[in-house]
Amino acid sequence: MALDFVVDDVTVRFGRLEALVGVSVAIAAGERVAVVGPSGAGKTTFLRLLNGHVRPTAGAVEVGGRRLDSTTPAELRELRSRIGFVHQDHRLVPSMRVLKNVLAGRLGRWSWLGSVARMVLPSRALVLEAHALLERVGIEEKLYQRTDRLSGGQRQRVAVARALFQRPAALLADEPVASVDPERARDTVALFADICRERRLTLVMSLHDIQLAQELFPRLIGLRAGRVAFDRPTEAVSAGKLKELYALEGAAREDAPAEAPS
Repeated sequence: MALDFVVDDVTVRFGRLEALVGVSVAIAAGERVAVVGPSGAGKTTFLRLLNGHVRPTAGAVEVGGRRLDSTTPAELRELRSRIGFVHQDHRLVPSMRVLKNVLAGRLGRWSWLGSVARMVLPSRALVLEAHALLERVGIEEKLYQRTDRLSGGQRQRVAVARALFQRPAALLADEPVASVDPERARDTVALFADICRERRLTLVMSLHDIQLAQELFPRLIGLRAGRVAFDRPTEAVSAGKLKELYALEGAAREDAPAEAPS
C-alpha cells in the first residue's frame, strides 16, 4: 500500500542557514510529484525530511498517518524500510557485484545475522527476484558483473532495482539523472514513473530539468530559497511562474549538506 506524506509548516535550520522555511505540503498515496527549483532551493532537504533523515526545527511531518517526531527508533527504522531512496551518487558499492548491491536494498528489513547470511549465500528465490527487477530496468545480463565495470546509466538502473528490491511503498529520488545525457535522462525518469504507476507507489523526485518534470509528472512543487513558490497541477504552472522560480536574484544559496545532522 502506497504511503502519503504531510509536511505541516516545517522550518529546517542548520546553524544560521534556513534550508526550508514554513513549508506545508500534502502528497497523497500513489501520487507522482516532481520537486523543481534552482540549486540551493532546498530540494534535497525536502526529500530527506520525508524519510526522517532530516528533522524539522519547527513544524511536523507525518508519513502514513504517523508523526515522525513521536515514533520510536524501531518504528522509524521500520517506516524507512518502506521508503526507497535513490541518491544522486547512487550509493552503490563499486567492488561488489550487481546482485549484492540489489540485495542490499532489503538490509533494513533483515536482522544483522539474516543480512550476513543472505548477502553471503542468497537463496535461489532472492536471486530470481533480483534478476526479475534487473530485467524490468533492462540490465538483467549484468546480474553477476562488478558494479564498477558498468556505465553511469547502468549504475543508475542498479540503484533503481535496489530501491525496488526494498519493496517500498514510496520512492524518493534526488536528482537521479543530473549527470547523464538528455536522452538517457528521459528514459530513466520515464522508467521511474512507469514502475511507480505499475506498482502504485508514491513517487517524489527532485529535478533540474523542468521539461522532463512537465512531461512526466502530473504535479509540480516549486521551491525557491527554502520556500514553496508554487504547488500546482503541471498544466497550471505558467511560463511566468517558472521564470520567477529560476530568476537569479536571491537564488544563490547553499543547500543543506547531504549528511546534515538530524
